[in-house]
Amino acid sequence: MVKLKSLFVWGGASSSAPRSLRVFANRDDLDFDNVTDAEPTQEIELVMHEQPPEYAVRTAKFNSTRSLTLHVPDNFGADQTTVYYLAFRGEWTEMSDAPVVSVYEMKPNVADHKTKNESLAHHSIM
Repeated sequence: MVKLKSLFVWGGASSSAPRSLRVFANRDDLDFDNVTDAEPTQEIELVMHEQPPEYAVRTAKFNSTRSLTLHVPDNFGADQTTVYYLAFRGEWTEMSDAPVVSVYEMKPNVADHKTKNESLAHHSIM
């Protein structure tokens, strides 16, 4: 799992460079048929530049990123879109494969919960 902080997208300084980028976090259901109608996690307006610029993302929305889907809907006017460089910056954390075991009680039983001072368990307050 990754806490994504920024990404680099560079298409050069020509009209074939991507103009905008739609980023989807943890969406495995997207394909070319439904990506245009889906709500992205973040939309980024890109610029033409001689070097790859860094684009910050909203870190709160990308805290536990398992997968990213990137959609480039348009460019600066060319027939085809060119991406020369794509990079990501963030912090990696190991995913736990162990299941989480928890117990929920609908009606707690006081006898199940031992205290250091047993006299407090039977004390009534009026």
